[in-house]
Amino acid sequence: DSGVGGLTVVKELRRQMPQEDILYLGDTARMPYGCKTIPEIIEFMHEILTFMQQRGVKIAVFACNTMTAHGYRLAVGKYPFPLVGMDKGIAEALSRSSAKKIGVMATRATIASGSHKDALTELSSDAQIYPTPCPRFVPLIEAGHIDDELAEEAVREVALPMQEAGVDAIVLGCTHYPYIAGTIHRVLGDKVALVDPAEATAREAKRVLEQHDMLKEDGIGKAELCFTANLAKSEELAKLIIDDENVEFKEVQLPSRF
Repeated sequence: DSGVGGLTVVKELRRQMPQEDILYLGDTARMPYGCKTIPEIIEFMHEILTFMQQRGVKIAVFACNTMTAHGYRLAVGKYPFPLVGMDKGIAEALSRSSAKKIGVMATRATIASGSHKDALTELSSDAQIYPTPCPRFVPLIEAGHIDDELAEEAVREVALPMQEAGVDAIVLGCTHYPYIAGTIHRVLGDKVALVDPAEATAREAKRVLEQHDMLKEDGIGKAELCFTANLAKSEELAKLIIDDENVEFKEVQLPSRF
């Protein structure tokens, strides 16, 4: 991922597969990805996957919606391990929406890809989607503004128009956003369901490992959480999301492909 957001996926991977070792890369030196160009996002993706390949991983999970939307298809088949992209969360949102009005909070790049709209069209002919870019969210979260006035102001700006439109289920279309789920819930109340696609993404990763007969059956896994900058702040934010038992934090440099 571009930063600490993908740790929401790590948390779910550890819950569903506690026996597996996890290597995580948060590209904090170049976050956020949502405002980068598509060629930049694709180049960052290949650098991260090259890092993963050098470390000998058996599967790689895209814990980033922006990278999934713009790069995933270009990476499939290019590396000696299976890849899993972020689940879009649309199916779960539809199941939790009585009004069939689905909101999507995501980065500008993810919204521009149209991936959530395409997913909804495949599943429903009469549901409506309200995709909303949230450019303030990731910088605020990475700076530690999780549950304060700045976070609430940013949430109100994008969430209240959705509520006024009758949206009753919102997909958190960026892995960072579960960090501020409490603030979003406080602004919108109980009548709007929040969908975090991390659970479905981890479930798919487990299915792929089982399919390839690579799922570890026993033991207690460890996690190596690597970041490209701001290690101390990343570690502080990481501990808000995941249990730090059997966890090691590192600052690393990504390999250039040129």
